[in-house]
Amino acid sequence: RRLTGCDPPRHAVVSGTLRLPLEGLYPGLEAADPAAELAADRHTLRDIEFHPERHLEPHDAQPDEVREQIAAKRRWIDTHPTPALAQRRCREIRALNERLAARLDALRGNLVGRSEPLAAAVRAREVLRARHYPWCFFPENMLKRFLLLETG
Repeated sequence: RRLTGCDPPRHAVVSGTLRLPLEGLYPGLEAADPAAELAADRHTLRDIEFHPERHLEPHDAQPDEVREQIAAKRRWIDTHPTPALAQRRCREIRALNERLAARLDALRGNLVGRSEPLAAAVRAREVLRARHYPWCFFPENMLKRFLLLETG
């Protein structure tokens, strides 16, 4: 009153972050991180495309054909890319990657199959964890506790 010379209004403004109480409807919402899972799956898919040998069975369990393909890829990678050889080197490495990756089709299919549900879960989580819902969407007791109007 001393500052403005008049009585203050009889209302207050509160700002805070309160999320809808959805844990009961969607168990694991807080703990799950579908965005991290989706990023990891996309990284693995990219790795299968460019470094399929990382995802194959251990060296001792690999057929001779696979070991030969991995050795050939290593030789091409170790070959200095001269202007005359660069294009062929690139084609050979890509062809070897494709042949090695063909052995991982089941893994790739599994990862691709998970992508769509995980992307949907990411979108749903963003909606469910949003902060912009109006006060009337929240249970009364939750709002009272949040606003410190009720201590029990």
